[in-house]
Amino acid sequence: MNKIGFVTFLTVFLFFVNSTLAMTVIKKDRNGDGKVDEIIYMKNKNNYKVLLDTNGDGVMNVCNLYKSGKLVEQFQDTNRDGKMDVIIYFSKSGNIKEEKIDSNYDEKFDIIDVYLNGRLKEQEKDTNHDGKMDEFIYFDKDGKIIKVERDLNFDGKVDYWSYYVKGKLSKVVLDKNHNGKPDMWIFYDKKGKKREVELDKNYNGSPNYWYYYKNGKLVEIDADSNNDKKVDTKWFYKNGKIIKIERDTNFDGKMDEVIDKGNFKIRTRNRKN
Repeated sequence: MNKIGFVTFLTVFLFFVNSTLAMTVIKKDRNGDGKVDEIIYMKNKNNYKVLLDTNGDGVMNVCNLYKSGKLVEQFQDTNRDGKMDVIIYFSKSGNIKEEKIDSNYDEKFDIIDVYLNGRLKEQEKDTNHDGKMDEFIYFDKDGKIIKVERDLNFDGKVDYWSYYVKGKLSKVVLDKNHNGKPDMWIFYDKKGKKREVELDKNYNGSPNYWYYYKNGKLVEIDADSNNDKKVDTKWFYKNGKIIKIERDTNFDGKMDEVIDKGNFKIRTRNRKN
């Protein structure tokens, strides 16, 4: 063994084909503990593969591939079971281009990260490990989330969308009956509290119930019970209890009945039947 600095060179193998050097294999003991922790398979000085044992347990857990002298792919065995569970692809400039992760070690990649100019742009996840991606996360140039899409019932179709402004949740859209049309819209204020909820209870693509909140507490519900695009019933809340109800009983666009829960009175206005 010849020690040079902190590296002990163990073995250098030269392989020839028809008297021509086909590959050089170099084994190194970088930390001088007597164990090989780096193996280089070199076709030439620009194209080669490097195996690394990063924690000194004698198992090679990282593989780097180089082309034209630049790192193009990296394979990692993070749980040291002999199977690679992370693959990283690099751009010509040396930035990460894409990363694939097998988070539950079932030999299927369930997380895929896509980068742009070295910054995370998109992330796909298979949260239930059925082989299909069901969560999609999008990031802005500063790394903050701008949108999340989910397939909540794992049928291969997105039925949940959430939108963010400056990293804060601003809106959530849901397809609760999974018919391909949104039927619930939730809006949030700058503090992250509910501001308004719209519901399409008859699943025709348009909301017919509106829930209004103040400081995260429900204060009013409006409803279009006959689906004529006009509100005909209103419930007013205080401290979680109904205090007043207004109704348009003949659907002429004017509230003609008021039920005051506080005074237990029913007042009617002029009706046109």
